[in-house]
Amino acid sequence: MPQILTGIACVLLVLIAIEDFKYLKIRLIWYMLLFPSLISASLLSITPTVWISTSLINIIIVLTIFFCGSLLVLIKNKWSLQKLKTSIGLGDVLILSALAVCMSSMFFVISLQSSLVLSLIYFLFRRKTLQKNNNRVPLAGVCASLLILILSSNLIFSIPPLYNDFWFLYRLGLL
Repeated sequence: MPQILTGIACVLLVLIAIEDFKYLKIRLIWYMLLFPSLISASLLSITPTVWISTSLINIIIVLTIFFCGSLLVLIKNKWSLQKLKTSIGLGDVLILSALAVCMSSMFFVISLQSSLVLSLIYFLFRRKTLQKNNNRVPLAGVCASLLILILSSNLIFSIPPLYNDFWFLYRLGLL
């Protein structure tokens, strides 16, 4: 059953990535369908207490990052709320929250860093073709693409669940 829910989540993530790369806008319905599938698949893999504690830690990380980013944008733009509205999208917050509820804190931090770096690289390659006023980075699309790779490799190669930090540390040679 978790495999079916993970497959549904992958299809929804493809739709999110396509819309974000193409239009820089994402329909809220995709997130409304994505969250239950990710949460259900996670709860079928681990105990609810572990899921709640790691999800809370990950969501606190997301909120801290967006608070610091918002504060930085406000200070940089002389406390202009208009610039804040155009620099951080709801899709970015929602996709990072989706990352937060489906993996352990270590996987989450590594995935978060990877998606931020990949978004920056994407922006640097595309900045010549972007319009002067439209210099937005499709963070939600990059995060969705990365999450598709993680979830599909988890399904195809039978990697242990995304909540298994010990397996990850073992593969890195740290244990």
